[in-house]
Amino acid sequence: MWHFSRPRSAGGFDVISIAFDKKRRPLFDAAINIVSAEGIKRPWGEVIKGSQATALASTTRIRVLKTVRRGVLAAVMRWLGHGWFGFEPRKNSDANEAAASVACEDFIGCLDQAERWWQTGELGPNLVFVDTGMKLRSTPPTS
Repeated sequence: MWHFSRPRSAGGFDVISIAFDKKRRPLFDAAINIVSAEGIKRPWGEVIKGSQATALASTTRIRVLKTVRRGVLAAVMRWLGHGWFGFEPRKNSDANEAAASVACEDFIGCLDQAERWWQTGELGPNLVFVDTGMKLRSTPPTS
């Protein structure tokens, strides 16, 4: 897992976490978040300092998906892993290198949406709000 953060001008941190597939397949997933300077208090009382928090540490986050489909079928497809960035391994190393390059370009293409979310809170078409129950939504809850 890789975690990156940068200080926000108003205090706190913009954070992004990139996680690789547990089965060592060429797949990776990314999440973004905003963490206050005070950090994150987990439900069981643990406090993670803002400078040490990751996008995956809080109870809510934004998941960056390769493709987003809408509706009930979309939620099922995302749970089955269709939101991951990656490719099918091939025996030809040149094909793997080209496919890996495409997966990285797909992810990099979503970073403008992440930047917009950090600045305005607007979810782009490849960003999905995730809560602690791991329920995917196309928009954050209103309360």
